[in-house]
Amino acid sequence: MSKEDYRDKSSTWKWVYDESYKVWDLKDEAEKRIAYLQQRPSYCDRGHWIGNIEIACNLEGADSWPNYYMSIERAKEEIVDFLRWRLYKISHHKVTL
Repeated sequence: MSKEDYRDKSSTWKWVYDESYKVWDLKDEAEKRIAYLQQRPSYCDRGHWIGNIEIACNLEGADSWPNYYMSIERAKEEIVDFLRWRLYKISHHKVTL
């Protein structure tokens, strides 16, 4: 699937809990994992959740992935918002991946 397809179909993405791996997966309509959130141990002070991106979207050191989050709801929103923005940026600036 192209980057434009991912951006245009972002309304079909859904968060699904994977009981076997204990992670929240962001999946597209074909059930491909786009991103995931994993709970961190309670003693971690950088965040209760760690999020990472699975699709190629030209991430670099300045993007600072993986990201840490205190709230699962905020994490889900922020990851989707980031991906929509990044995929929009790629499609409008013709970045080669």
